[in-house]
Amino acid sequence: MNLDTGWFGEAGDPDELRELLVAFLLDQKLLAQNDRLLSDLREVSPDLRAALERAERNGQAWSAWKHRGEVHAVSAELDEPRCRTLGRSVLLVFVHNAAGRVVASGSWVETLQGQWLPAHPHIQHQQPVHLARLMRS
Repeated sequence: MNLDTGWFGEAGDPDELRELLVAFLLDQKLLAQNDRLLSDLREVSPDLRAALERAERNGQAWSAWKHRGEVHAVSAELDEPRCRTLGRSVLLVFVHNAAGRVVASGSWVETLQGQWLPAHPHIQHQQPVHLARLMRS
């Protein structure tokens, strides 16, 4: 991303946003070695599919994966004002349940070393939940 030309330009780059989201998932260890990323929304429930399609229409990236037979999904968008302020990638990440509802959210900033740290202040969707614990429960 380039601060001089703006974040993703006018129309945005969904592939770059999805790469950031996957990097976040890997850094937070939400994807286990045997987990399988899903690229076809037909592999998720109709309710979750509708939520992820809506997220995509609204300019968000999404990622879904199977862990021990259970589907997990998140969507994310760039917090562009905070990206400009911090000079770093800042993602607003939304955790979806099987029914497609957002059950947790958080704001995360990428460090120069490629790690993702909570970007405070951010009001959580519900009670603050460690994402790895939420996804593995």
